[in-house]
Amino acid sequence: MSSADSSILSASSMFSRNVYKLVFRQKASEREIIWVMRAAILCEGALATILALTIKTIYGLFLLCGDLVFVILFPQLVCVVHLKFTNTYGSLCGYIVGMILRICGGETIIGLPPAIKYPFFEESTNTQLFPFRTLAMLCSFITILLVSFITERLFKGEVIPMKYDIAGCYSPDRAQNGPMATEVAMDNAGYQDTTFPAEGKYTPYDATKL
Repeated sequence: MSSADSSILSASSMFSRNVYKLVFRQKASEREIIWVMRAAILCEGALATILALTIKTIYGLFLLCGDLVFVILFPQLVCVVHLKFTNTYGSLCGYIVGMILRICGGETIIGLPPAIKYPFFEESTNTQLFPFRTLAMLCSFITILLVSFITERLFKGEVIPMKYDIAGCYSPDRAQNGPMATEVAMDNAGYQDTTFPAEGKYTPYDATKL
């Protein structure tokens, strides 16, 4: 139970802070964030309960988790680490494309029938013989690159006004602060300063008082 509730709490916290606040509602109050977190906990708990009641194999869930990490997260990780021109718009579109192609391929573990019959589909056993997971991963990766490149050209070429840059990828703050742009955005959204005190002003805690 400890591991389960920790996983649900961490997932809901990441969603409310990193997605809801930074992407959709930069000026959301702490009270609003807490309510979003509570709603996310309920949704994740319900989904986890449904999976626990319907899935008969833990090993199958482990394989499915690795499957989704490969298809959806692996392209995102490669772009973040090695391709600095990629942006939020490309990441979001790549996520959607990868997820759709993977879901449409079907999954026997959760009883999901295939909506797309890729080449070499085995009708008798209802099995995909084509490596559609690799195809979905590559499509997601290519989508990230294309959308990031196109949006960069559109915004930097002023074809699309900067006021429509809702993700703040090309805002003056990002251009000025670079990797610190997210921290600046969080400060502007109302987060308290979390930086360490200047050198010489920090007093270590006295362990003898314990």
